[in-house]
Amino acid sequence: MTAFGQVLRDMRGALGLSQAEMALQIGTTQRHLSFVETGRSAPTAYFVTRLCRELNVSLAQRSNLFAAAGLPQAYPARDPASPEITAALDTMERCVLRHWPFPAIVMNPAWTILRSNRPFRTLFAPFLPETGNRPANLAEIMMRPDYRSMVVNWPDIAEHFYYRLQWAATRHDEAKEVFAGLKAAGLFDVLPRSIPGAAPIFTPVDLRFPDGTGARLTSMVGQLMTVQDPLVEGYEIELFVPLDDDSATALTPS
Repeated sequence: MTAFGQVLRDMRGALGLSQAEMALQIGTTQRHLSFVETGRSAPTAYFVTRLCRELNVSLAQRSNLFAAAGLPQAYPARDPASPEITAALDTMERCVLRHWPFPAIVMNPAWTILRSNRPFRTLFAPFLPETGNRPANLAEIMMRPDYRSMVVNWPDIAEHFYYRLQWAATRHDEAKEVFAGLKAAGLFDVLPRSIPGAAPIFTPVDLRFPDGTGARLTSMVGQLMTVQDPLVEGYEIELFVPLDDDSATALTPS
């Protein structure tokens, strides 16, 4: 079996598809798919492109498929410190984070904080690394007991983090590692054993800061559209959203 055949078989297994089901989904025959899997037929650029498109795989997965097929790389792996990646992050910071009056960050799939605005740095200063050379990581912050003690309804919120990371882990290896690490550390041991009969529209995060002030909030998560880079595809912009006037005041540092 070739490297591409193994990648294809692993992907099919992860999706829970038989050869016949995958062949139908991507518009080919089971015989052709079997030949590609076993290495009897070489994947063409058209086959790989159709596979990526019809299975809605991530850009990182597309990059892996093109590499395994030995085809010219359509989605090159760029260095995180490259000018192109830096420019994308600068755009998110300049056009979004600086204009948001409440805490806002940009994270990668490993939940490393790549950019943040002043309200975030001010309010979360006690949980950020003292040295400026090492970026903060939201997963590491969540591991701290002093941070979790600020979240009055942590068991409810932990469940949302669980589902969010679980979804990200299906698309990004970095998120998979973070998710596994948090589970192994027991961070999600507090999850309820049953789902409530009638869940609210959303669950507010109930924060109590060390100075005694509090805030009820949720967040909005967004990404740049038309992205064609595997790294930038995984970047998320998270905007903290206060749910009442007192919370807005608490989340707006003077």
